[in-house]
Amino acid sequence: MMNMSVNRKAPQKVDVICQHSVDGTIIPLRVRMTDEDGQRQMFNIKEYLDVSHKGLNNTL
Repeated sequence: MMNMSVNRKAPQKVDVICQHSVDGTIIPLRVRMTDEDGQRQMFNIKEYLDVSHKGLNNTL
């Protein structure tokens, strides 16, 4: 088991690897971020919720 901690209170810039479809939709595949120890971590996205249809102007 990997013991990794991430400061959830501080906003952090992350790399998002995504797929762009012909119809203009964007599908996130992976997220890369740096943990508190300075190590780069990569997480695969298994499922996501598309909220673009709700007209929200949120940064996710």
